[in-house]
Amino acid sequence: MKKILAIMMAGIMIVFLTSAYANAAEQSHAAPTGIVQRMPGPHKQLFQPMNINPELIRKSMQARSEYESLTRQIVARKKKLYEENLTIKKLQTQMKKLQKQIDQILESNKELARLKSKFKNMSPQLPSGPKKKIAL
Repeated sequence: MKKILAIMMAGIMIVFLTSAYANAAEQSHAAPTGIVQRMPGPHKQLFQPMNINPELIRKSMQARSEYESLTRQIVARKKKLYEENLTIKKLQTQMKKLQKQIDQILESNKELARLKSKFKNMSPQLPSGPKKKIAL
């Protein structure tokens, strides 16, 4: 919770400092002559200073904390059920066998293989990073 608050405060400070620096830099430099000058009109800042309601930030951070806590509890409960429930284990084994059969059928289809090959040749070769394991 303290880390999230510190990160949010650092972000807010960066926004305000960037805005102040942009204003100071713009005011200190006169437009050079002989170059096309910018269009007249009000200057629109990239980062607008804003009033931030501390109560809203507190509620937002509290909701995020509760959300993360519930997510961890759900993941832990699912993991426990997968480990302890015999029905789930049997169904999972059946599902793996059926998926292997489905994969074999898909691999034997020549038209699908041709389309995949064409797609692979057309797609740019992008490096892929390490795959993350997804916890159930």
